[in-house]
Amino acid sequence: MKTVALAIVVIGACLAWSSSPAHAAGLECPRLAELDTPADPAEVDRLGAKGLLLEQPAELQAAAAFLREQGLSADDSINHLIAFYCPSVAAEAGLSDDEKAARLRAFAAQASRAVLAESNVEDLVFHVPLDPKTAAAVSERASKAGVTPEEWIAQTIEGALR
Repeated sequence: MKTVALAIVVIGACLAWSSSPAHAAGLECPRLAELDTPADPAEVDRLGAKGLLLEQPAELQAAAAFLREQGLSADDSINHLIAFYCPSVAAEAGLSDDEKAARLRAFAAQASRAVLAESNVEDLVFHVPLDPKTAAAVSERASKAGVTPEEWIAQTIEGALR
């Protein structure tokens, strides 16, 4: 869950206003030079799939595996995938700032799932939409139990299956 929290923080940073060169129409993308990269950053920069190509599940999985093979932690792998993807979204003139932010958030979630799946093949991540009322109830019950909503959902399902 630390990785998911980090991905959310990265997305928040991506959406902040800045005067950096990577800034485009209200969307600031992380720069590779500012990320934690192993001893040979040039090797990581040679990643084949970049930009919108990373929306393809096979390309995203391959990129996640490649970054992990280069010695990047799960958190750093997610950050790098976002850095490789973000400039393409920022450059899309046909999207509003809100649409760009939504697209980047969706990709960050996909990247997190891909990297986490690569890290722990015993765990599967399901993407299940919940209506707002149900999501609020889950959050409330998780808070009362002192766990994250994700942990509460997993515990509830595991308990129901016993």
